[in-house]
Amino acid sequence: MRVRVVQLGLFLAAFGCGEDDEAVGYLGAVDGGAPPDLGQPDVVSREPVSVVAASCSESSVISMGDGVGGVRGISAFESLGVVVMSGEVRVVRLGSDGCPGGLVESFGDGGVLLGEVSSAVGLPGGRLLYADHGGMRLLDSVGSVVDECVGSDGPVVSRVLGADGDGRVVGVFTKSPLMRVDVGLGVMDCEVDEVVLDPAPHAVMAVGVGLAGGFVTVEQASSGASLVVARYGDDGVRVGASVAGVGQAGGRLCSASGVFETEAGVFVVDSTCRRGLLFDAGGLGVVGIVEFDGVPEGVAGLPGGRDVLVVVELVGQDAGFLTVRFE
Repeated sequence: MRVRVVQLGLFLAAFGCGEDDEAVGYLGAVDGGAPPDLGQPDVVSREPVSVVAASCSESSVISMGDGVGGVRGISAFESLGVVVMSGEVRVVRLGSDGCPGGLVESFGDGGVLLGEVSSAVGLPGGRLLYADHGGMRLLDSVGSVVDECVGSDGPVVSRVLGADGDGRVVGVFTKSPLMRVDVGLGVMDCEVDEVVLDPAPHAVMAVGVGLAGGFVTVEQASSGASLVVARYGDDGVRVGASVAGVGQAGGRLCSASGVFETEAGVFVVDSTCRRGLLFDAGGLGVVGIVEFDGVPEGVAGLPGGRDVLVVVELVGQDAGFLTVRFE
């Protein structure tokens, strides 16, 4: 498998997964084939970490109106949040507690971008990068398209985009090449490069930016293999991976709808088993776990580098939010 590096000036980004039967470019969270309960004892590779989730207020809940389907993902950059749903993208302001507030009315149509977008992330300068079935596009701070990312084989198509607090982005389209995108302030164009993953996984379900460079993935070695968390260097060589199916702190991952590396470790949200698992940064063993009432559909880092924001699909397909702290 090759990795495409998308360069927007001085920084990097990549792409990941999703699901909607009616949207061509959106495939949805991928089930890794693991049973929700393996009946194995909990085993923690390092000192356990307390994972505490706090629900945002009811005013943060996004009610799905006519023509708007389920939640697809979330991104956060500084004080802005980007919520992707079937049929539209909403750009919102984040409060001091990390919870979403009102729409950024100067962006798009009163803070809303209509269309079937598979994934989107916020960038420095209030810009936005989004992916749909036709490719990937860079938008300025008011929501106007300023460039289209085109690789050696034509338009760059991605399923999920992930970004960190420095504006670097990373993602994948399952068996397509991965992409890393560097985004510089004031840059209004993007270039695509490719990186080979070694060893090449059978499929990549989610991808995120590594704190020390490179990137982290949730992947399968074969079509019937369990999901593992892997770490790759900037050169695409794998430098570490978790061990699947050994009963680590609650069992294996059932699916992966998002991954983000924090100062506390690599956090993965699992939509099938409705929980989040924290893997320690070194050995990639599970050191913390948190259960969610709703279905987690994405995770984003918050300012400070330690806490994250999780979007969950609630009863009736409304979108709710939780902040997750690692202690």
